[in-house]
Amino acid sequence: MALASAIFLRERPGGAAVAGIVLTLVGSGLIFAADAGRATGPGAAPMLGNVLALAGAVSASGYLLVGRALRARVSLMAYIWLAYSTAAVLLLCAAIATGVSFISLPSAAWVFMVALALGPQLIGHTTFNWALRRLSATFVAVAILGEPVGAAILAWLFFDEGFAPLQSIGFVLLLAGIFAAARDERSRALQH
Repeated sequence: MALASAIFLRERPGGAAVAGIVLTLVGSGLIFAADAGRATGPGAAPMLGNVLALAGAVSASGYLLVGRALRARVSLMAYIWLAYSTAAVLLLCAAIATGVSFISLPSAAWVFMVALALGPQLIGHTTFNWALRRLSATFVAVAILGEPVGAAILAWLFFDEGFAPLQSIGFVLLLAGIFAAARDERSRALQH
């Protein structure tokens, strides 16, 4: 992400941001390695999940780069209307193409879909889109890496899921990397 941001947006990360990126990469690698040996239950495929997460990260990086470029000249409301409407239309097309019927879904599924739209989408993703006008795309991408740490803590609290020691070390490194990148972002903001 930092390399693409430097090439396309001319935003070069400072030394602390680079250190933060390295810490988050090492932390992510440790979490990835810990997941590789934790297949539990029928059909469990932690490596498939990791590969899909990596593909998601690449996609999110592209989304953030485009968002950072557009948010410099487009209001938040116009941007989220365009982005979220496009995502909804694409999701509807995918559902139609695969034969999924939204009409036959149970009411609990609708409640969860509305909750996902209001919580993670409107609050969470809109916050990231708001930040893209004020913060570098690299920092926003690094900050997003806090999501799996938060999700793991919630899984521990609500579902009694534990962490492997390697995962715990990875979580600490991720948070340290986010902190280092945040300090770099703050020092750059104070210089301008």
